[in-house]
Formats: sequence, structure tokens, C-alpha cells
Amino acid sequence: MDVSGQIHGINSGGLSRPFATTIPVQTVERVLTALLNKGLRGPRLHRCAALHAVRFSDKARERMKLSHGGGVVVLEVDGDGAGAANAGILLGDVLVGANGAALDSPEDLVNQLGSAMVGRKLKLDIVRGAA
Repeated sequence: MDVSGQIHGINSGGLSRPFATTIPVQTVERVLTALLNKGLRGPRLHRCAALHAVRFSDKARERMKLSHGGGVVVLEVDGDGAGAANAGILLGDVLVGANGAALDSPEDLVNQLGSAMVGRKLKLDIVRGAA
């Protein structure tokens, strides 16, 4: 919460874990809406991959013919359950776009994977093995 009373997220952990985690208010609103509309039997969210934002140099961006200078690198792929492993995403892949929208942060991908995408295909633009 900021000084004007605007809520930005919900913190979890902290006292029980070495590091606190903050869930953005947009994610909380999206999940609450899905729960209210579909109940607990609605679509499940799966942790499919660990991601981290990356920036390409201008030279690398030009060589790979990318329209923007960033993406998210896949640091871990969860082989249990639906998602990244089943889609063929590999450790080290850099996701640069989803459904035609640029990805500059893991949050950009989370926004693309909203409840409206459950059961639908997501077209990913991936840079694999290029530097």
C-alpha cells in the first residue's frame, strides 16, 4: 500500500520464510474474478517455468531481426503437469513474444496467460541457441 492508500499487492511469507513474495494486485483481481465466476473447480494455474528478464545488445537484436530489445529467459522448466515442458520449451530459450505482443518481463507473459487463455493456444516467439 502506498501513502495515499492505493493497494499495489499482497505480501506473503516474510516471517515464515527468508524472503517475502509480493503478488501484484492485478494478479489477485484476476484470480478472484475467476474464482467468483467459476468457483474452485475452475481452471488451475500451473507453475511451468522460472523466467528472468533479459536485454539484447543492439547488435544482437539486429542480427536476430527482433523489433524490440528484450525478452524472458527460461531458467527452469517444470516437467510435472501441463505447460512449458509439454509445449517443447527448453532451458535457455528466450521468449520474445506471445500472441504478437512483445515480452520484456515475466509479468508480460503472465498477463498473456490470463483466465481467458485457458484451453486456448498461445503463439510464442522464441530465440533458441542464438547469441
